[in-house]
Amino acid sequence: VLWPMVSAYAMRLVPPHQHGRAIAVTMSGSTFGLGIGLPIMTAIGTEFGWRVVFGVLTVVIFAIAILGQIFLPSVEGENVQKQIHLFLLSAIKLL
Repeated sequence: VLWPMVSAYAMRLVPPHQHGRAIAVTMSGSTFGLGIGLPIMTAIGTEFGWRVVFGVLTVVIFAIAILGQIFLPSVEGENVQKQIHLFLLSAIKLL
């Protein structure tokens, strides 16, 4: 849910002439995360099991969410043209 919004959010934080740089820095985070996180999580999973990996990821994701809420500024979103009611969607009814 978050990933498609990341580049748009980054562009709103900088002046228009720096949009390209903001997108490049933001998207390089996935490469960095895979390059560093994958070997670390593999080592943790090998040593302690897959459940610990999910626990570590849960803690890291919550920490990132809290830090983002504290340090990232609020930006104005787009106007909603049509509101979608979640309970009317058939996929949600199946859950």
